[in-house]
Amino acid sequence: MLCAIIAQIAVVSLFGSFHVLLPVFAKDILQTGASGFGYLMAAHGTGAFLGALTLASTGNSPHRRKFFYGGLFGWNGMMIVFAYSHVYWLSAATLVVAGFCMMFFFATANTGVQSRVPDALRGRVMGIYSFAFIGLSPFGSLLAGWLAQVTSAPFTVTLGASICLIAGLIGMRRMTQQPEGAK
Repeated sequence: MLCAIIAQIAVVSLFGSFHVLLPVFAKDILQTGASGFGYLMAAHGTGAFLGALTLASTGNSPHRRKFFYGGLFGWNGMMIVFAYSHVYWLSAATLVVAGFCMMFFFATANTGVQSRVPDALRGRVMGIYSFAFIGLSPFGSLLAGWLAQVTSAPFTVTLGASICLIAGLIGMRRMTQQPEGAK
């Protein structure tokens, strides 16, 4: 389960980097300019804040796996809707929901890794987790920028979200063979 969580984080870091393309959406697709871009970022941040508050209020819920996959599928599903929206307020609303779900996914993944690792190995495993989460993200941004230049920003976001969804389905299938508390 631990390797599956870290692998999912790595896939999301490589293929789920949409923030680098948000200025393109604001300027070229939604035609809102700098202030519209700022509000889109604020919408995503507002959703993430609400997601963090909601997740914190659940305490030590036995539904962590549902939070993990619900967050992953909700986030990437909303990103596909966002990719093809040409209506500013619909785009902002999808970013609120995407931010909410993203927080559920990342926070549950982090908690899942830390709670499954023995104390003696926590620093090393979190180093690997941090590399998957933060270290691969610049490569994902580079890939997203290149692919958006070659194709389009909506196609790039849709492809990345689809890859994350497929990886999530594969991971979920593999994890269903293990009980909830399995390491």
